[in-house]
Amino acid sequence: MLVTFIARMSMTIIYIQEALNMKTMLKMIIVHNISTIRKSIIIIIIMMAVEYIPILGMDIVMIHIIPISNLQVLLAVHMMIQGIQILIIYHRILMLVIKILIPLLLTIQKLVITLLTFLPR
Repeated sequence: MLVTFIARMSMTIIYIQEALNMKTMLKMIIVHNISTIRKSIIIIIIMMAVEYIPILGMDIVMIHIIPISNLQVLLAVHMMIQGIQILIIYHRILMLVIKILIPLLLTIQKLVITLLTFLPR
């Protein structure tokens, strides 16, 4: 149903970004009927974050269909770009915390084990 809907419309891919470290492919496609171009423009945002959360190994697929006016298209694009940048920053912070936290926890575990072995029973 969605595929035939997209096939009937003329498509313009306005934004494709592959975010580094996230294995994320984001496509923002403006789909509009040529006869009703002034009435509404439909943006279909397909965001597939494959292994976005590396711990859980989740596949996230979100499809939004939003009918909006011409002015709102620019706003939506701007907000999407900002949103992606924020997501990338959050992801990098999360990865940094994980890279620091896991070795720290392992070191604490080793310390506790060595302390337990030396304690008299």
